[in-house]
Amino acid sequence: MAAVRYTFGYRGEELWLVGRATVPTVAPLSAPLVDLAGRSGFWCELRDGRGRPVHRQVLRDPRHPTDEVPAGGLRHVPNAEPAGVFTVLVPPAPDGGTVALIQRRATDAAPVDVLTVTAG
Repeated sequence: MAAVRYTFGYRGEELWLVGRATVPTVAPLSAPLVDLAGRSGFWCELRDGRGRPVHRQVLRDPRHPTDEVPAGGLRHVPNAEPAGVFTVLVPPAPDGGTVALIQRRATDAAPVDVLTVTAG
């Protein structure tokens, strides 16, 4: 079995694809592919060539303006300019597939694709 590891970079609200690689491992199980209307959060979807989700992972938004810091437990401290990289493992994509990072804030009317890349 193999999975595809996507590495994404971020600075502030900006997101971009750093790279992707096939790795000899199994992707985590998908979160339920239910309609997420009315829910807020951040997630990654692998979509087929018709744009239908075939795999979903719920994630913590790395662009969140606080960091968890160990200090006699975990504390959240402000981070005015979050920056870094994160990875997501997904199954190999179907032909014509895409990988999308999606967010829905409590104030958004609907989920928003913040980055979509051609799967490969």
